[in-house]
Parts: sequence; structure tokens; C-alpha cells
Amino acid sequence: MSRLLKTTIATGLLLAFGAGVAYAQVKPEHLLKYRQGVMRAVAFQFGPLTGVAKGEAQWGPAMAQKAVNLAALSVIAGDVFSPASKDLANSDAKPEIWVKPDDFKMKMVAFQTEAAKLAEFAKADDLEKVMAQVNAVGKACGACHDDFRVKR
Repeated sequence: MSRLLKTTIATGLLLAFGAGVAYAQVKPEHLLKYRQGVMRAVAFQFGPLTGVAKGEAQWGPAMAQKAVNLAALSVIAGDVFSPASKDLANSDAKPEIWVKPDDFKMKMVAFQTEAAKLAEFAKADDLEKVMAQVNAVGKACGACHDDFRVKR
């Protein structure tokens, strides 16, 4: 597992366990940087997997590990949208995240569910199911981005 991913996961777990206290003590700017870091880590894990699905990259143990990493990061991603960071500049998060929290949570749970399935198929080395599941994860990501992320 890469050092960046280990650091991201460790940081996420620490914040997740003390979220209420941590959010009360952490500056909103730091919460935003944390969220952006987790989302970058998600992209770094998922990007190569989309390359496999497109036939641009080969499947192997490193790719399977990326799927497992993605599943772990999807859980952390569900905990990085603090209301304290909602009005900051340089954020791609739309206000709808906090206006429609149930809808946002539903989409985040869909991402977590699809990422977990991808990890299981990857662990089983079932490439056919992996390929289909990469598309399912992409759809879950896209559904959330459509409603809750500012278009760049």
C-alpha cells in the first residue's frame, strides 16, 4: 500500500473516531484540505481501474489492491463533508450537500456499496465482474458529482 494512501487512511480513521470533537477544534480550511486530499486519493485509486476497464491498462495484483484501497477510501469519503467547511472558497462542494443531507448520504452510501463490491470481485480475481463493477462505481461517482459537485 502506498505511503500516501496509508497516511490518508490513518488520518481519516483518526478524524472519524473523534469527528465531533475534531470538527469543533479543526479549522475549516484544514477540513477542506483534508476532504480534497481524500478525494484526490479516491481518484488516484480509481483512475487506473478505469484504464483496465477501457483496455488501456493490465489487470494484476497492484490493480486489485487499488480496488481494495478505493473501498476503504469510500468509507472515509463519507466522513469528510463537515458543515464547517461548506462556505469556503476553492471548494467544489455544492451547498446542496448540506441542504439535502439525506440525498447526499444516499449517494455516498451507493458509492461505498459499489466500491465494496469492486473490492470483493478484485480479491476473487474475477476480471469479468471487475470490469462491470468499475462501470457501476463510475456511475455512483457521477451521480453524486452531478448533484453535489461544482462542474469544472
